[in-house]
Amino acid sequence: MDDELNLVKFRFTPQEDLHDEHQFQCALTSYIQHITDCEYMTCGYEVLNKLGEPAKPHYHYHLATKKTIGAIRKAFQRGDYYTESNVKGNELYSMSEEKDVIDRCRFFRYPFKQGGRRKFREKLPPDFDVNVEIKCASEEYASMVKFNQAKRDKALAPTNCDKIMEYLESLEQLPRTDLEILEKMIQYYADKGSSANKQTLLGYLNTYKIRNGIMTAKQMAELWLN
Repeated sequence: MDDELNLVKFRFTPQEDLHDEHQFQCALTSYIQHITDCEYMTCGYEVLNKLGEPAKPHYHYHLATKKTIGAIRKAFQRGDYYTESNVKGNELYSMSEEKDVIDRCRFFRYPFKQGGRRKFREKLPPDFDVNVEIKCASEEYASMVKFNQAKRDKALAPTNCDKIMEYLESLEQLPRTDLEILEKMIQYYADKGSSANKQTLLGYLNTYKIRNGIMTAKQMAELWLN
C-alpha cells in the first residue's frame, strides 16, 4: 500500500430514525467516497457500545486517501449531511487521522467488528482477506467487551471500606468510642481469616466516625493540623 496515503477514521451518527438503513448507508458511503476520493475503504454499522449494550446506531468508515483530513472535514461540513442536521460536533460525527499504523489490516477491519461485511461498493485494500478479517474483528470486539465489562464490574464492586462500613452500621448497637470501633473491625477481619493492617483500620475508623456523626470533617482536619 502507498505509504503516502493518509489513514482516516470517520464516524457518523444519524440523528433521525432510518426507514431504509441499507439504502441510507449506500448513499452515505457513496458520498464519503466522493468527498475523500479514497483509494481504499471499509465500513460498518454498529448498534452496540464498548460494553456490548445498545447504543445509538452509527457508522464507522476507515479509509486511505491522498487528501488531508482538513480538506475532508471542510468538504463534509459543506455538505447536506452536516448542514441539514440539527446537531453538530461529536454528537453527529468524529474524524481523525491515524499515524504510524503498524497493522493496517487491523485498521481496516475495525468497522467489521459488529455484524461483519455490509453489501455496498467497498474499496478493499490489497491482500485483505475479508472473511478472515471479519472473524478477527468480531473476536477482538468480543474480547474488548469482556474486558470492559470486567473493568466496570470491578469499579462498581464494594470496596473493603464499603464492606466494613456496612458491617459496622448493621450492628444492633453502633460502636461509638475508638476502642469499640477498632475492636469490632479487628474482630471482623479475624472472623474472615484476614490480616488487619493498623494504618488501614485507622483510616476506616476516621471514615466511620465522620459518616456516623461522631466527629465532623472539620474536627478531623483540625486534629491533623495540630
